[in-house]
Amino acid sequence: MVDSLGVGVLQHKNEKNKKWNPEEKLVLVSKILAGYSYNSVALENGINYRILYNWVQKNIRKKGYNGLVDEKKGRPRKVPIMKEK
Repeated sequence: MVDSLGVGVLQHKNEKNKKWNPEEKLVLVSKILAGYSYNSVALENGINYRILYNWVQKNIRKKGYNGLVDEKKGRPRKVPIMKEK
């Protein structure tokens, strides 16, 4: 990998905990579906290959494009929010 992509591939990018929008995710997932390997796409973009795997396997194959949109996480409220009339 280092021979083909260079030494910079091994260095961490300063994008810790980057929030990927659905369009960016779709570009990476489409590369995977086009036949590129998880490792090569992950190294080019500085992310872990397991993240790509989850996007493809859990999200795209089950929900389609809507699976790439982030959903609210956490426990739902016990009491619904009261709206003013």
